[in-house]
Amino acid sequence: MKTFLRGCSIAVFIFISGCSTSPEWRKNAIFATPLQPSLQQEVILARIEQILASRSLTEDEYAQLLYERGVLYDSLGLRALARNDFSMALSMRPDMLEIFNFLGIYFTQAANYDAAYEAFDSVLELDPTYNNARFNRGIALYYGGRLKLAQDDLQAFYQVDPNDPIRSLWLYLVEKEIDSDSAKKTAETAIPTGE
Repeated sequence: MKTFLRGCSIAVFIFISGCSTSPEWRKNAIFATPLQPSLQQEVILARIEQILASRSLTEDEYAQLLYERGVLYDSLGLRALARNDFSMALSMRPDMLEIFNFLGIYFTQAANYDAAYEAFDSVLELDPTYNNARFNRGIALYYGGRLKLAQDDLQAFYQVDPNDPIRSLWLYLVEKEIDSDSAKKTAETAIPTGE
């Protein structure tokens, strides 16, 4: 029994000492680190908190500040807090189309496409000229597999500024899924060859 314990002790010692030495390749490894909030973002957040706590705001002002804090939370990667603020703001002011646009993006990222379509539709019902919602709905439709509808939205978004490469790229991606040869020909005619 003593020999067994001694053998186990030696094995554990070797195992632990092997784990404590770091291989040479790890010394130069690059690790992703989350961005830290800037001092300006922290000050803005603190100021918004103070104003919200004062309760000296109208309901519209309160909803607007909740939206702004939600946008700040979103920029800091605090999506759950952002969604909470957006939901509270919408309960006070259901006509805030920017919030519906944000929620549609969140739903798209979570692959909850039906909710995303509904959010983007709400934006476009409130303001049919809000092109970012059309663009985002086109992306949601693309990921949701509704390619023809995605093409319609992205085509309308593209027509606003045909020189914007993002618009061209997304339209191409959808058209490539529908008809690869036709999309390639369209892209070739749209791109100048420099001759």
